[in-house]
Amino acid sequence: VDDGQPSSFWISGFFFPQSFLTACLQTHARKYSLPIDFLKFDFEVLSVRLSQKEIYEQRLEESFNTQVLYQKLKIPDDGIYVHGLFIEAGKWDESKGGLIDPDLRELTTTLPVLWIKPCKQFEVQNRYDAPLYKTPIRAGVLSTTGHSTNFVLSILLDSEKPPSFWILRGTALITLLTD
Repeated sequence: VDDGQPSSFWISGFFFPQSFLTACLQTHARKYSLPIDFLKFDFEVLSVRLSQKEIYEQRLEESFNTQVLYQKLKIPDDGIYVHGLFIEAGKWDESKGGLIDPDLRELTTTLPVLWIKPCKQFEVQNRYDAPLYKTPIRAGVLSTTGHSTNFVLSILLDSEKPPSFWILRGTALITLLTD
């Protein structure tokens, strides 16, 4: 709070991330005088990987540098950067710029920083609509707001393979791991 908005938000730390994402849409709608109902999210995976544990440990030190904390990541003009997501049954390959099969016996991998961009329309071709869940259980009940207690939203990830490939593997994103 003392240092202002972080360059990237640890989305796993939010109790109700859906409201945070709605606030992102509202901010964009107000900035450009657009009806919020016309906005959607597009997604871009960056090449930066952040660890919330490392960010937390560095912030405990009295002389920390915000630029170093977030690897010189600047706050985007539109949208937000988030980190702390994991991929189940998949892996992000930065050199290929997309979702690939994980290594043998690799159940979960980390997703680099994700840029969530409000927009009016986006390209769906060669992208997998990956569901994002709070927990690996992937089950939830509808709350009084009509939202699932576990499902957050679907995130479009670039992939050379068709969506059916990832659906059969049960590929999804999650905000936390259980031991």
